[in-house]
Amino acid sequence: MDHDSPNPWQHINALYWSVSSITLRGIVDQVRTSVIELVAEIRAGIPDDTAVPSRALADQAVNIAVHGKKSRLTITTAQASAGGTTSIAPVEQPGSPFWTRTRRMGAFVAGTASVLALLFVIGQSLHWI
Repeated sequence: MDHDSPNPWQHINALYWSVSSITLRGIVDQVRTSVIELVAEIRAGIPDDTAVPSRALADQAVNIAVHGKKSRLTITTAQASAGGTTSIAPVEQPGSPFWTRTRRMGAFVAGTASVLALLFVIGQSLHWI
């Protein structure tokens, strides 16, 4: 930074960046939440008689709690009277994939048009057209 300055006598001794306390609290809150999710994921997958989790379990917990999109859980209370049964099933998430047929066709048309425009510009610059 000093060498870019037109003033040869200028030297930068310190550089400060102002960060609000709310931003720092938000970062600490996100880290704390991720650590709690990681520990909960490990505790949920570890058998009762095991003191140390396996490497595969730890990797899976990190993938879910840190890198993943977080599992969607729906907690319901299953109540049944005498002789009744209950069942719990995962809830399907609504929505469709991003790359629908129409979007793929539009992307293909836009890509083809871009390549043709590039070839046209190159042809004009080399006086082929």
